[in-house]
Amino acid sequence: MERISVIAIGAHPDDVEILCAGTLAKYARLGHKVAICYATDGQFGHVIIKPDELREVRRGEAERSCSVIGAEMIWLGYQDWIPPVYYMDTLAGIGFLPTDYVDITEDIETKLKMLSCHESQVKWLMEHDGVDILDFVRTVNKFRGLQAGVAYAEGFRRHEAWGRMSISMERLLP
Repeated sequence: MERISVIAIGAHPDDVEILCAGTLAKYARLGHKVAICYATDGQFGHVIIKPDELREVRRGEAERSCSVIGAEMIWLGYQDWIPPVYYMDTLAGIGFLPTDYVDITEDIETKLKMLSCHESQVKWLMEHDGVDILDFVRTVNKFRGLQAGVAYAEGFRRHEAWGRMSISMERLLP
């Protein structure tokens, strides 16, 4: 197998270890490059250890965990949170059923202008696959808009997982 780079991203220190450390260990053992990204600092993950102290404890634990398999540690250091998580739509909406929509009618042209900045990909997709990605994106967002009852929309799906069911079901998307 060709050597690859693998990154696992978890919200809190220990999430990746709980859910996929065995797979990452196997990748590392087989000679692949492994990185673990921790989004939050874990400061609210204890009822006795105070947040400022716990932040440092959790970082040290993450460093030790990564060193076990020689993984690169990426520490984003965002304050610990338990947010609702939303998945963004898939390319062409394949296999994706949104639970929430954001009306981007006023922002579609700005979105396409942002996408146009990626000239290498816009050109490559047209030359290689015959895909006008700007038209493609406009069409997908128009379809999502049809589903949402507006001109253009983006679709999202709220992730429901253990520990998140008690969070208010209020809408957080704009």
